[in-house]
Amino acid sequence: MNKIKVKSIFKDGVVILLISLCLLFLIEGVSSFVITLYDYLKYPRIFAELVHTEYDPLLGWINRKSCFIQDMYGPGVYLRTNSQRFRNAYDFETVIPNSKSRWICVGDSFTLGYGVDNEHTWSSFLSSQLPNIETVNMGQGGYSVNQAYLWYMRDGVQLQHNVLVLAFITYDFDRMAKTRSSGYSRPSLRVVDGKIMHQNYPVPRPGYLARYLPGIKYAIRELNIIRITNFLGRRIQVDRSKPPRETIELTNAIFDKLTWLNKQSDRRVLLVHLPILDDYKDAEISNYWRYWLDSMANKNGWNYIDLIEELRNLEQDFVRDLFIQSNVSGYVASSGHYTEKGHRYIAEILVKKIAENPAIMDLVRAPEVDNDG
Repeated sequence: MNKIKVKSIFKDGVVILLISLCLLFLIEGVSSFVITLYDYLKYPRIFAELVHTEYDPLLGWINRKSCFIQDMYGPGVYLRTNSQRFRNAYDFETVIPNSKSRWICVGDSFTLGYGVDNEHTWSSFLSSQLPNIETVNMGQGGYSVNQAYLWYMRDGVQLQHNVLVLAFITYDFDRMAKTRSSGYSRPSLRVVDGKIMHQNYPVPRPGYLARYLPGIKYAIRELNIIRITNFLGRRIQVDRSKPPRETIELTNAIFDKLTWLNKQSDRRVLLVHLPILDDYKDAEISNYWRYWLDSMANKNGWNYIDLIEELRNLEQDFVRDLFIQSNVSGYVASSGHYTEKGHRYIAEILVKKIAENPAIMDLVRAPEVDNDG
């Protein structure tokens, strides 16, 4: 009888403990949700691109004309665009000044200069380190390789230039297969019978709630259950198999077309693989694209510059100073972009790589341009 009582008491204790734990987890979950909701309502977060861009039927989104935001990324950290929508302080004439060599730098937010002002982007540092060149900043936050290509083909080729610098991070290739970003829809391209074809032109306009979706997604990621899930997910081996065939085929077609097009006008194309913090933390994350690009560059005559290995050879403390470590107030996806020091570093090693390429160095010397041509 005493044994039965002991078992009964033990069972009751276990039930009470389990109920208590369930209530604790429930309270913890509700608390996490309430705190996250309060944080979102008090400090709504958006993609920074939504502040200085507008809808574009070809590209999805593009810089507003002649836009100036004094404190874009913090006190005094301004963003200025010219009337051509480039991140430059002045408009460019169609012809190149005789004393200059013009380089058009196309890419994503790492080229735009997320987190720094106009004077501290790597393209700006490039022109200060190579005084003979004039750089046009055609970077745009969240752009994929195909969006950078489309913008250049529409607006970049209108300007005389000597060099096209197409800069990208590895994730820009993944973006080519996605249909939305930054609250906007993306253009979709595909290779059909050897030609690059549009699949969704004009790109759909963003909906009313598009502006708020990034903040909502960010808030959801801050829930404890999501953070735990992500933590466990990072412990699982990531599939590093090659990207979809369509993405590889489209990338090959874009780089081939840009190389051919510019060769007709005696211009050069530089394909620059920019490093990100993930490349330092994870030695394999960019390997497929690095090896593929290097192989195809040798085969097709592309000028491919890989800056990732340079980053991996640096000390950890130095690398930390090259990247923004926390999100800029009010925005999502800020951390991981280059700091001023990071942009200067990219410009320095890019100059070093360019110096090793005689064909490109010839264009740094600013040959005389026939302004009647």
